[in-house]
Amino acid sequence: MGSAASASHASIDLDLQKVLQIEQQRDTNSDLKDADLEELKAHISKYRQTAVMLNERINTKSKVKSVSQTREENTPVEYDPSKNTSTPENEKDFIRSCSEGHLHIAKALLKKVNIECQSMSGGTAAMFAAQGGHVAVLKFLKENNADFQARDYGGSTPFLEAARGGRLASIEYLSSLGKDICDISVVDSQGWTALHAAACYGYLDCVQMLVQKKFPLDKLDVDGKTPLDWAIECDRLKVQNFLEGVV
Repeated sequence: MGSAASASHASIDLDLQKVLQIEQQRDTNSDLKDADLEELKAHISKYRQTAVMLNERINTKSKVKSVSQTREENTPVEYDPSKNTSTPENEKDFIRSCSEGHLHIAKALLKKVNIECQSMSGGTAAMFAAQGGHVAVLKFLKENNADFQARDYGGSTPFLEAARGGRLASIEYLSSLGKDICDISVVDSQGWTALHAAACYGYLDCVQMLVQKKFPLDKLDVDGKTPLDWAIECDRLKVQNFLEGVV
């Protein structure tokens, strides 16, 4: 057990060194600008959280039975045959169908999978549907008792994912379900509320709605930053102007 764990850590370290080496060799000039660059930064921030949580799993020797990935190679799925009889292929297709809003496919696949199956980052179908803005899928998942309080390994929830995706309709729907079903006041592992996320990514309509719902403007995350601080740091001028007007 110890030698296997050591070998695993060694492999991870080598992979990390390889990534760092490639990064150092890259041309520092980038053709990404403005909104595209900010979106990339936001994704890096999100997956940095995921990396930390996965590292904690490794350190506690939590095993992943096997891993499969979507056709886009970005939504690996955990598979533990001791929990249910669904396959990695069915689980990845179910999560992908919810992410892309293919309700008819999700309905067919739910007969074959656990509704709470997770991606490698801990994301559930409800989280992917919320981030994609697919309210019809969210309603279907609710009818089948999906957990809208579930968290991924970065502490995110379906409601927080809706805010990260700038999905106003998802935010409206999830807000209507009540605290027992979907607590909209949750924070993730960074201490972010939905308002932090919407402000950071520049979704003015979502920010305005969350302010109307009395989200705290002075809530500090783990870095001691408010939603306004993130709007300023990420050059979200419209959001900044709005928040400065209501602070």
